Amino acid sequence: MNAVEQASIIYPTLVKYSNDRSVITYGEVNSALGYKGNASGHAIRAGMDLIVLYCKEYGLPQLTSLIINKNSGEPTEGYAYGEGENISEEHMKCFNHKWELTIDYTTIWDQRFELRKKFNLTYGNSQLKRK
Repeated sequence: MNAVEQASIIYPTLVKYSNDRSVITYGEVNSALGYKGNASGHAIRAGMDLIVLYCKEYGLPQLTSLIINKNSGEPTEGYAYGEGENISEEHMKCFNHKWELTIDYTTIWDQRFELRKKFNLTYGNSQLKRK
């Protein structure tokens, strides 16, 4: 499954959870994508990346912050939010935002390298900060 296909499943799933004012685990996202067992969080990174970039590009709450580790109850720092951010506050921003039902995943995919450079993003980088 490519990044656009992943994002087209992950994004509406996150919107549903946001509307329900709830969070989802990485394992549940993996299951929604059809991955079996304990697939690594890296398995969904490409799809999450498109959503992270979309939210940053349009100044939206970080929707991927709703994906949490089932043991810690928190998202993975650097993938879903910036170091030092108040995750409860970010969740509330997500819950209160009126999300589009779908986004243009392909355009974000086509712009991903420029957007990563614009926002100085690298995978697993805990230096990710909101401006």
